[in-house]
Amino acid sequence: MILSTVDFTVFDTPATIALFHATAPAVRARPGCLRYDIFADPTSADRLLIVQKWADIAAFDTFRAGPEMAAQMAGMGPLMTGAPRSVTMAVHVLG
Repeated sequence: MILSTVDFTVFDTPATIALFHATAPAVRARPGCLRYDIFADPTSADRLLIVQKWADIAAFDTFRAGPEMAAQMAGMGPLMTGAPRSVTMAVHVLG
């Protein structure tokens, strides 16, 4: 299983969330997508976190090369105040 988080700050939170929700249904419908959600930091209105869970690296790589990722980066990239911080790792559930 692959877990990935993307932590970033934006100039326009409502526009960024709208862009996420515009592509999220197609991402969630992709084979191997187990979770794809956006969260807000309650202490900082401009800080967002995308949490993803994929069945395997092949499914995650297919998403990253796909049109939804390209559309999100084209739309969200200019709204970000700096480079996003990403963490991706292969994991196994314990217990």
